[in-house]
Amino acid sequence: MARSQKSQARQFALLALHAAEGTPLTDRALRDHVLRGLSNSISDLDVGDVIRDLELDGLIVGTLSELRDDKVWILSDLGTIRAKQLR
Repeated sequence: MARSQKSQARQFALLALHAAEGTPLTDRALRDHVLRGLSNSISDLDVGDVIRDLELDGLIVGTLSELRDDKVWILSDLGTIRAKQLR
């Protein structure tokens, strides 16, 4: 994946979570938002890598949903600050 695509994917993910206003997004919903934002020009696997990088960078937090067997994501405090800077 090109560096600019990765940067755009990171931005789409952060902005999607910020727009959710604290409501956790499922892994699938977050991936779909990023894929639509980039007109499906990257693979689902690449989006998964971007999400993992955001988690490792401390910008998002993922947990397994108790209601369903799916991971959900929210912004960390640092992620909220970064997302606000993108707007």
